[in-house]
Amino acid sequence: MSEEVRVINTSLKDIKTLEQIKMIIEWLRAPDSSVNHNRAHEKHGAGTGEWLYSDPQFLHWRLNPNAFIWLFGPSGCGKTVLSSTIIEYLNEHDSLPVIFFYFDFNDQNKQTFESMVRSFLAQLYHKSPVARSLIQSLHAARADGSQQPSVKQMEKTLTDILEKVGGCKVVIDALDESKSVERVIRWCKDMHNFETINLRLLVTSQTHVVNWQDTEQIMPVPLTDVGRDISTHVRARLNDDEFMSLHGKAELQDKVREMLVEKADGM
Repeated sequence: MSEEVRVINTSLKDIKTLEQIKMIIEWLRAPDSSVNHNRAHEKHGAGTGEWLYSDPQFLHWRLNPNAFIWLFGPSGCGKTVLSSTIIEYLNEHDSLPVIFFYFDFNDQNKQTFESMVRSFLAQLYHKSPVARSLIQSLHAARADGSQQPSVKQMEKTLTDILEKVGGCKVVIDALDESKSVERVIRWCKDMHNFETINLRLLVTSQTHVVNWQDTEQIMPVPLTDVGRDISTHVRARLNDDEFMSLHGKAELQDKVREMLVEKADGM
């Protein structure tokens, strides 16, 4: 076989692979949580949220298999921005794959247990050969994609993937904005109790949604640390060109910052 023919065959194979990937992703009909992630992370200020990285509870979660944290706090305290910060930190510092889902009351396609499972499958499809193989098998079993899988079938495929990939970190944000709260909680409990799955689960929600059997795994958002994050963010914003009139007026800037942080009250 000539080199030219080999190159052509390789190119055709690559094109076929890309077409299959596109076909599978379209068939999964997964909502794109990266939109929520990017929007939240754009609000992240330099240095904010870093208090979490040295927190003993977070360190235990990050470094131990089959760990769980339920991070809760009042509406407006920055949980979604914090979730995006955690995801970026894990992607940069950890070797395990990270998947995430942002429940969103403004988007009906991001409010159900099924939408979360579809999103996880789509993310894992891009991260793991094992995931690709199992999802392709599910696609073939549904008349080569001419039929949609049931939620039960997708959940089983997700469980099989998580059992075989050797470890995964999962961040679920704003559970209180879901229409399937109890179903998601049940899935979290099942995954956490699954001895053959090395899963580190982190869930955020408002206080009133917390319903977890192990209170040691529940972590309130420390509003004092959030207040410092707000102060850092305000200080940086006051140095933007938008507030040129305050530049060089340190005392006035401090008063403005203190007033805004006080009114924010950790929110």
